[in-house]
Amino acid sequence: MGIKVMIQWVVRLPVAQADTALRAGLKQMGASPSGPLGHIKGRTKASWSKNRNPARITVAISEHSAGAVAVVTVDAMGTKHQEILNELSATLGKGVAERVGAATKIPARPPTKAPDRTPVIAIDRSSTQPSGSSPTNARVRAPAAAVAGEEAGDDRGITEALEKLSGLSRMLARREISHLRNILDPEEQVLALGQGTYEKLQSLIVLTDKRLIFLEKGILRESVKEFQLGAISSLSLSKGWGTESLEFTVSGAKGKITQLESGQGENIANLYRQLCNTPAAKASAPASAAPAGPDVLAQLARLGQLRDAGVLTEEEFMAKKKELLGRL
Repeated sequence: MGIKVMIQWVVRLPVAQADTALRAGLKQMGASPSGPLGHIKGRTKASWSKNRNPARITVAISEHSAGAVAVVTVDAMGTKHQEILNELSATLGKGVAERVGAATKIPARPPTKAPDRTPVIAIDRSSTQPSGSSPTNARVRAPAAAVAGEEAGDDRGITEALEKLSGLSRMLARREISHLRNILDPEEQVLALGQGTYEKLQSLIVLTDKRLIFLEKGILRESVKEFQLGAISSLSLSKGWGTESLEFTVSGAKGKITQLESGQGENIANLYRQLCNTPAAKASAPASAAPAGPDVLAQLARLGQLRDAGVLTEEEFMAKKKELLGRL
């Protein structure tokens, strides 16, 4: 029909119940779902009020350790794919759908493996639910399916981080904030947020326990850039008149975040340093990130001088040289 966009959801329901819930959602959207258990097909009509073309929607459901995994594909012309996916998740009830991965556009030749990130629809079927209640009335639990025993209402630190942002920052980053859950990994925790400029784009700056993320979300565009914390070799803070800036280095390349409100950059920098100083971070750091000893090249030069002065024999020089080069 047109452009295909695919996303995966982990649903905390058995396959049969997940199938029923998604069919009900498609029916509510007017998609007339059909197909056997675990293989749903539907088609929405064009909507002039929503400026939306007709779309084919397919859902493949299979078993997952958390319940079921649903692969949802939207095939339509235009750019309303994410809007359709959002509407489908919304039919499950307000706040029920929690996605932690962005939708993926399917190329002409489909990918040979599933996307790395698996979004989650977190539905709590606890004993407090009335018998026979529909999935649309299910109570929301935390979205990260891989985290055992997490408390209801856990939003992976987003609410706490938002409380430290001013009203102006929240307003400027409102689209990014609403979209943030879509790009988080299942077990990822948000530690700090900021609103500033990166590579000439007004972006939401997100520090998690895994990454430094720059998210810019427009009406028809989305820009996400990320750096694993282990790849960041330095991060420094500078303060101006009412604003702050952060400079960081990744693989020798420098980046700069500007126009952060006073306190935002300092908060991000402090939390980043705390992460780097934790025993777990030090234990998992690559050997190349460990503090280096005396400069190897300087030692080699010194060895050459000692050899030339007759202090070291040629054999002693070559043995020590081999040892030093082995440290590189």
